[in-house]
Amino acid sequence: MHPRHPAGPVLPDQDPDRGQELDELPDNSHEVGVIEWIDYRKTAELPIFPPIGPPPPRRHEVDEQRLFTEACLHGLRARLCDDVESLDGYLPPRVAQLARKVATVLEEPQPAAT
Repeated sequence: MHPRHPAGPVLPDQDPDRGQELDELPDNSHEVGVIEWIDYRKTAELPIFPPIGPPPPRRHEVDEQRLFTEACLHGLRARLCDDVESLDGYLPPRVAQLARKVATVLEEPQPAAT
């Protein structure tokens, strides 16, 4: 093992003293890539997969199932905590409206008069 490469042996296409390696391209030619040694304490700031090309377009579609699920959970919580009025304070209007409907349906039924 090479002292600067504790992870494994130095391959013939690598030159550890210059910090370069040759990457094989699809046409069997080689391209020189530069190895940058980074202290492990600084790796938390690096992206896991560096982006290639422009970012994908943001989807503005509404996921109806997710919206309904979120409204059900908030409506249930509001009903259990008897705090239906607070839904408008922290939820988007459409989710708050659905959550309020869910909370209304979950009201405790009154015993039937006999």
